[in-house]
Amino acid sequence: MGGVLRRLEDEVEVLDVDSIHVYPPLSSLSAVLDLLGLEEVTVFVWGSELSELVEFELEELGLTVALKPSGGLVRGVSLRKVYEELPRIVLTLDSPTLKAFASRTSVDGLEYMVVYGLDGLAYMLEGDVHRVTIPGVDAASIVHTHPEGACGLSRADVRSSAYALTDLVLFEAAVTPTCAFYIARIGLLYEEDFAFLLNSGDILEPLKLKSLIANAMPL
Repeated sequence: MGGVLRRLEDEVEVLDVDSIHVYPPLSSLSAVLDLLGLEEVTVFVWGSELSELVEFELEELGLTVALKPSGGLVRGVSLRKVYEELPRIVLTLDSPTLKAFASRTSVDGLEYMVVYGLDGLAYMLEGDVHRVTIPGVDAASIVHTHPEGACGLSRADVRSSAYALTDLVLFEAAVTPTCAFYIARIGLLYEEDFAFLLNSGDILEPLKLKSLIANAMPL
């Protein structure tokens, strides 16, 4: 999903998240599970200026993706919905692993980070006690662990998320053994939303701005 969104961002000049629709409905966990294990996937795109077939490969997954213009989609979903649901789908699919590492953090304070690359692979990094540094990589999303009881984003987390979202990371999240709190961009990040994050303190409650959302979910 992350690779599809990032490629659409490259190919579409006007990224209208409400007008552009895609099929299969990539906002659905069941639809994403149906695509796992396939070698070729066609994503039909409606409502954009995309005029010809675009193909790209996720080599590490052995997957070829085709973005194909469509005149209309009966069961398609808006890009907004895909952006909104992406964090929840990723965190749900990987919750067993994320919870296991967050449990370690709860015991010894050592934080861990999972960087989801654009190649389709996830990379696990080990940080320090109550700190993990985000590397300068072109990632689809970044998740790090917090100890139990710290379900939210600290001021330092929020600032790093602001820069990561500006660099086209789709979402960042902090996970505990029982909870995840994520912040995600919806389309491209607006300048005023970037400024809001830079001047914000901790974010512990749901938030919705023009081009981003933040929310908690159980694991």
